[in-house]
Amino acid sequence: MNINRLKHPVFWPPFITMLCAVVYSLAERQDFLAKMSVAQAWILDQFGLGFSWTGFWMVLLCTLCYFTPISKIRIGGPAAEPYFSKWKWLSIILCTTVAIGILMWACAEPLFHLQKPAPFSGAEPGSAKAVSFALSTLFLHWTLTPYAIYTVPTILFAIMFYNANAAFSLSAFFRPFFPSNRSIPKPFSNTIDALCLYSLFAGMTAALSAGILTMTGGVTAITGIESSPLLNGVVCAAIVGAFAASAISGLQKGIQFLSSLNFWAYILLLAFFLLCGPTTAVAQWFFPAVFEYATQFVSRSLALSGESSAAWQKEWTIFYWAIWMAWAPLTALFLGRIAYGRTVKEIIHFNLVLPALFCGFWMLVFGGTALHIQTSGKFDLYKFLVDKGPGHVVFKVFEFLPLTGLISTVFLAITFLSFVTAADSTTAAMSSLSAKDINKENQEAPAWIKILWGTLMGFMAWVMVSFGGIEGVKISANLGGLPALVLLIPISVSLLFVVFRHDEYKFR
Repeated sequence: MNINRLKHPVFWPPFITMLCAVVYSLAERQDFLAKMSVAQAWILDQFGLGFSWTGFWMVLLCTLCYFTPISKIRIGGPAAEPYFSKWKWLSIILCTTVAIGILMWACAEPLFHLQKPAPFSGAEPGSAKAVSFALSTLFLHWTLTPYAIYTVPTILFAIMFYNANAAFSLSAFFRPFFPSNRSIPKPFSNTIDALCLYSLFAGMTAALSAGILTMTGGVTAITGIESSPLLNGVVCAAIVGAFAASAISGLQKGIQFLSSLNFWAYILLLAFFLLCGPTTAVAQWFFPAVFEYATQFVSRSLALSGESSAAWQKEWTIFYWAIWMAWAPLTALFLGRIAYGRTVKEIIHFNLVLPALFCGFWMLVFGGTALHIQTSGKFDLYKFLVDKGPGHVVFKVFEFLPLTGLISTVFLAITFLSFVTAADSTTAAMSSLSAKDINKENQEAPAWIKILWGTLMGFMAWVMVSFGGIEGVKISANLGGLPALVLLIPISVSLLFVVFRHDEYKFR
């Protein structure tokens, strides 16, 4: 362990802050959760519209990049050769972004919207209109907007790092604001990096908490062992141990292998649902839901539904935007690194369009199956959801399909691999940001830094999920989303500068 590899001004502020939070949460659990809840409420009240408008703006910005000359810029210059094939590139992107989310929420979320539709929907609980609202809301939360939130900083970082020779730092996002002959001040760079490390730590804690909830639900369904803080701790330790082992093997071996395995598992699971699930019944809901999503995209994205629906927006849409934004700046460092040799238009295809289509199809198949079980009267999934929690619902759905035991076991394994893959890429980015001497030739941080970050995140996630439940997940997301929102607004302006000065970044 060479502590001199640490970038001390970047590593210690967020690490000590989070370490103190872990200690405080263990010593004064109820007081910790109460204070976090107050902080969350303040963030949502003061910045809710900021999350909504920024998410919508990023969709527009991606569209602008696609149809302007910046789309032709090749990351690394005209002669740059990609690191991965397109298939491997897509599988890595899918499995390191929102994969764990679609596994947990695909069957659970639409049941909430079916039984408690937003006031602005005008739908009666359990009605056909509520079904359409539920599916269209899944499309809003899991397709274009979240991937646009990732794609904007990915494009900008890739161009700055490879084409403008910026340092491996989040300050690279702000390179267009400075004259080309002037370096970015170190204090500014370190502050930005430390802020983003805090933001991603909180967002990663929320994602790890969701993974723990889903996996403990699977263990309960398969073995009958009831969920408990002890079971949560065992699952958390297994996840942290696995992604630590993967992180040690490096980007080429660990993430590439896990993502390929994961993606094929997704395809096989989708095929099984299409063959054995209520495909015909679900298919008839597709076009009404897509039409509702398309026609109401602007009003729902901008939260224009009025005060009567403000609470629903904070609980759902803004909660999701906070998660994606908490992940976005640091995830962009990873996604930007692996975009070498690709054009900006290809980045938009593979980071936005294709993942959005895949997630939309996944949500239709899985969410539609859960809605069919509920509306057909086969079983009251919503009551089961309220009693047991979101992590258990998908395993209950498997009971209405053939080979229940086998599919539940396979799904549990997929959930485990999904989070290990996402955690691997995220801790790689966090660790690289915390380490010195990271450049185009040497992009890997020491393994011990990765393990340190991963272990601390595991402790925090265990506290939030064991003693805060699903509300603990939401608290973590919103606390991480605010600093990311503060950064993503100038980041999007910075990319706009590049759009109008694209000639400067073509051939460096």
